[in-house]
Amino acid sequence: MCPNWLVVLVVGAEKETDRQKGIAMNRRLSLILSVGFAICLLIDSTASGQFGFSGRTNSLVSLARNEAVLKDLEAGMEVASKLNDLYDQYRSASDREFRNLGFDNDALRDLPGLERAVEMRKVSEKSAEVNRNLTARFLPKLEELLTSEQIKRLKQIQLQAAGIEVWLEPLWAKELDLSEVQKAQLAELRNDYNRRQQQLDGDFQQRLVRIREMNTERDAKATEILNDAQKTKLAELKGKPFDVSQLSYRRRGNN
Repeated sequence: MCPNWLVVLVVGAEKETDRQKGIAMNRRLSLILSVGFAICLLIDSTASGQFGFSGRTNSLVSLARNEAVLKDLEAGMEVASKLNDLYDQYRSASDREFRNLGFDNDALRDLPGLERAVEMRKVSEKSAEVNRNLTARFLPKLEELLTSEQIKRLKQIQLQAAGIEVWLEPLWAKELDLSEVQKAQLAELRNDYNRRQQQLDGDFQQRLVRIREMNTERDAKATEILNDAQKTKLAELKGKPFDVSQLSYRRRGNN
């Protein structure tokens, strides 16, 4: 889930470019989208990664309110209503925390490339910490509404949707028994695809489609880094297949 302020930033930039077609404005839009996508991907992955998810999808709380997920979990209407209320609380807390990060797009935009990359890493580190804290705060509330089996299934769906974005999280790295060499290889692969995604051309939706395609390609390469025992373990952790295309991004940030 991208925070509301980031969605507004990106949509506003698109509208601005519709009014002004100059080269400078298009460059500004490209940078805004690149920064925005980088943060969105990080927010999604780390928000749920601590307990099992990500990259292409949502935090545990936002995932739990998805209609297709609710159907899979066989959750009743009363529970669904309470999950929606919990999501509203989570979104408010998330927006507040990310505003407190003091993200300054103008300042980032004006920095030289190398300095901007350094600052983006700092933003990423802060975002990861914030999202882990949010997950830790809201998981107990989620456990009050769902059974242990439903929580287990929810994490399975997250892991399927997240790809390697969460494999490097301590919980899953331990479950998969990743070596230090494997962690380094996976991190390099993830960072390479993140850089490539930030350089994508096209409008907002076109870039989202391409990002999903690249994530699938990335995850296939990541699986090759695992040994046979780890591949078997990963399959067990994922559980029965879930159609993650049902978790598609929606502009209002409700995903």
